[in-house]
Amino acid sequence: MNGTSCGEANGTASGTRRWLADVVVTPKPGVNDPEGETIRGGLRSLGFGVDDVRAGRFIQLVVEAPDIGEAERSVTSMCDQLLANPVIQTYAITIVEGEASGTGPSGGAR
Repeated sequence: MNGTSCGEANGTASGTRRWLADVVVTPKPGVNDPEGETIRGGLRSLGFGVDDVRAGRFIQLVVEAPDIGEAERSVTSMCDQLLANPVIQTYAITIVEGEASGTGPSGGAR
């Protein structure tokens, strides 16, 4: 890497690194999900044997933090304060070192 540290190559010279955080927000079990019900009905009408559908949101963030633990704490705080409604929604966070490729969940465009 031409003599640069990981922090310099993937973040700032101060040791902060960039982390790619994928957040999936979905309604809690038992919470009414009209979008999921509509999707389920459409899939069934097309002949797919689908029992349940929960529709949610996918949010991808690039955050700067010195380590993965701090990145996870930061993204969790974002979810608790703004990205999810803790009364009716749940969220799952996946964090890896790097930056967004612009291709959406799981890194692959379809």
